[in-house]
Amino acid sequence: MHEIDIWVLWTYLETVTQNPSHIEKLHSAHINLAGSSLTNPDFQAKVKEAVTHFSFPWHKLELEVTETSAVGNFAKANEFILWLKNVGIGLALDDFGTGMASFEYLKSMPFDVVKIDGSFVKDMHTDPTDKAVIKYIHEIAELNNQETVAEYVETQEDLDALREIGITYGQGYFLGNQNL
Repeated sequence: MHEIDIWVLWTYLETVTQNPSHIEKLHSAHINLAGSSLTNPDFQAKVKEAVTHFSFPWHKLELEVTETSAVGNFAKANEFILWLKNVGIGLALDDFGTGMASFEYLKSMPFDVVKIDGSFVKDMHTDPTDKAVIKYIHEIAELNNQETVAEYVETQEDLDALREIGITYGQGYFLGNQNL
């Protein structure tokens, strides 16, 4: 998996750095990774090489790992994570709320973005517990200066409810990916 992740990251950087006007307008680019890539020495070396090879505003790059894969890998990848943070590369925790993580985990890990799993969003209008979970995840993330992204935004009703809570961004076929 790390070889695929290297290829995706390298190909993205080769492509985007050919278009400086696009980079200028870019808010952020999120690249999904296999959790095991964070601890893979080849992946780590290639990311470090990319930072010296490409002229890219590294603060606009977010590397995403799913909650389930992150639980076992962050302790092992701590030194690399600190290096990523020092060069400005962000970390996003994807699908929060559906795996093994707890709010303590959310509080203590160095994520810049927390992506709330869409299973909570799609049922928030019929299950008040789901809406409460979204609200609490957002409140904790906000206290940690983390942005939040709600997945599966499918209706105007979803968008309105998420705006009311204060979610930073949404993803879903209703709106693409835009500020809430």
